[in-house]
Amino acid sequence: MQQERLLAETLPPIPVRQSSPAIEPAVTMVSVKVEDWDGGPVARPTAPMMIRRSRRIVGHVPWQWRLIVAGIRLTRIVRKSAKQQMKQFNKLQRQMIRRVLPRHKAMRGARAR
Repeated sequence: MQQERLLAETLPPIPVRQSSPAIEPAVTMVSVKVEDWDGGPVARPTAPMMIRRSRRIVGHVPWQWRLIVAGIRLTRIVRKSAKQQMKQFNKLQRQMIRRVLPRHKAMRGARAR
C-alpha cells in the first residue's frame, strides 16, 4: 500500500486522452526509485491462468451416440414445427373470434362485424 502511494506520488500525472487521435503519441519511459526493495524477486499476486484446450480430435463415434444425437436434433425440429403451427392456429383462431364477436361498444341491434 505504501509502495503504491510512493509510486503514485513520483510518477508524472497521466495525460487526458483526446478523442481518438489518428496517430498514437510517443510513449515516455519513466524510472522510479524505490528505497524499500532489497533486490529480491518481486512478489505479485498470481491470477489464475486460463488454460486453452484445443478441441478433442474425434476418433470413432459409436452408433448409439449418433442415434442419441439424431434423436435430439429431430426432437428440436419437431418442437419448432409444432410451435410454428400453434402460432398459425392461434392467429386464425383470433381472426375467427374477431369476426364473430361484436366490437367493444357495438350499437344495440346492430349486426356483428
